[in-house]
Amino acid sequence: MTMVSVIIPIYNVQDYLAECLESILSQTYVNFEILCINDCSTDDSLAVLRKYAKKDIRIKIWNNDRNRGQAYSRNVGLSNAVGDFILFVDADDFICPDLLQKCMEIVGDSDMVCFDYKQVMGSETDVKQDRYQVEDGMYDGRDFLAGAVGRESIIIAPWSKLYRRRFLLDNQITFYNGIIYEDILFSFQCYVKARRIYSLKQKLYTYRVREQSTMRTGITEKSIGSYIICICELMKWYLREDFDQKTSESIEEYIRKVSREYISAYRRWGQRERELKFLEDKPGYLKIYRTFSELCVKSGKILGLNWKQLEEIRRYQYIILYGAGDIARSAVEILDYYDIPLHGIAVTSMKGNRKSILGNLVRELDEYHDIKGQCLVIIGTTPKYYHEISEQLKGQGFTHWMGIADI
Repeated sequence: MTMVSVIIPIYNVQDYLAECLESILSQTYVNFEILCINDCSTDDSLAVLRKYAKKDIRIKIWNNDRNRGQAYSRNVGLSNAVGDFILFVDADDFICPDLLQKCMEIVGDSDMVCFDYKQVMGSETDVKQDRYQVEDGMYDGRDFLAGAVGRESIIIAPWSKLYRRRFLLDNQITFYNGIIYEDILFSFQCYVKARRIYSLKQKLYTYRVREQSTMRTGITEKSIGSYIICICELMKWYLREDFDQKTSESIEEYIRKVSREYISAYRRWGQRERELKFLEDKPGYLKIYRTFSELCVKSGKILGLNWKQLEEIRRYQYIILYGAGDIARSAVEILDYYDIPLHGIAVTSMKGNRKSILGNLVRELDEYHDIKGQCLVIIGTTPKYYHEISEQLKGQGFTHWMGIADI
């Protein structure tokens, strides 16, 4: 049987680590190794690891000399893996018992297998169905990227994929050390450089959202600097090579997605007047940061919102946001930044959509029928869907709407 190396970066996850390890050890596909990289945990995570390592020789433990972050830990795993394939698992998550079996049955000669996931809040039940809309089958790597971006189904997290180790080695794909959001760069390289990608439209991974996780601890100097580094690196890779038009458009949308996240984070960051020491050793990036940030502040625009139109929006008694994807999420954050109350979020159908976005419930459009004459609908999707959605709104009797890019 082909060997799979499962890599787990570990830092202070004593309450979830056992469930994670059990889910891997319970796999129906048994030929794997588990590489656990302990990043100087200060809780009992190491004790949990040692307990399980005594029970199963497939578990191997590395201890970092100091706390170095997820990117470094994952790279340690990559350097020591011996499997033909790589699977990343975060230590507070867990996987379906047949994840490896299903992936190995269909991997063929592909460089990656991409699959869907579900999300839970703490130990609660499923609260989100990700909008992964790429059908089962083998794809050319760049065709897959274009299709996933076009369907708003791009998943940046590295744990949503099985990788051929030789593919990562041959293309020298590793994680960028020292930053947050290293997933953005890693996944971009994989999508662009993969020759063949198999899509498996099944939820095989469970991602747990924790209040104390890195992604939930608020905006910091390091997170702002990390976004800038990611944007600069993405642009460097994009400009280094010629792509066909379809691939170029998908890459540009990928970069715009990251830029939107940066802009949203920057506007919520409470230390905008300070110098960004995190970028001091990268003078070129620091210069770009200063230029980009000044434009964000002084141009009067953010994600297309301008001061005049903000006043126009405030005229309406009810504000409804149409859409439940990443663009809609960014719009929610911006509206919240400007203290514009959102009455709710609308979608055509709840099937496959999130149940809430940043505390705002998602409902089907017809549930807002009673206020259709008193509300403004902001279309929070990519512009190519505006006409279709506008016709739908008009057909249901809504009279006022605008696209987020047209505001």
